Amino acid sequence: MKKIILIFFAFLSLNVFAQDDIKGDSVIIFEQPPWHPIDESDELIMVAEVMPEFPGGAEKMLEFIQDNIQYPEAARESGTQGRVFVEFVIETDGSISNANVIRGIGNGCDEEALRVIQSMPKWKPGKQRGEAVRCSYMVPVVFNIECK
Repeated sequence: MKKIILIFFAFLSLNVFAQDDIKGDSVIIFEQPPWHPIDESDELIMVAEVMPEFPGGAEKMLEFIQDNIQYPEAARESGTQGRVFVEFVIETDGSISNANVIRGIGNGCDEEALRVIQSMPKWKPGKQRGEAVRCSYMVPVVFNIECK
């Protein structure tokens, strides 16, 4: 316990003595502003009051993915199976943008999951305070050889 306290005070004293003293009239000039004003129309919401919804709901989304997915031949031949996690943005008009694979399984499955997600119809956008907002969304696309 004494060692922990000594280490804490040693760390604290290093931080205190490492600071420079600024004397007189000093002006600090930043090359770029340290913050950027947020344009609320471009703000990306992770969890909105009303989350975006695929037309017809989650069941219809799964049905859309199953109907449109084409199992890549390289993945079928090598026995590649699993889940590809695709993250994307649902814009205020319901369109999909910025789709990318968060975790993939390779052999063409990642590219196929992206293709299907990008081909989705417009969603019902998410809402925050009654206004449509951009929302981040993630969907796992399952590749199972027995199903396709």
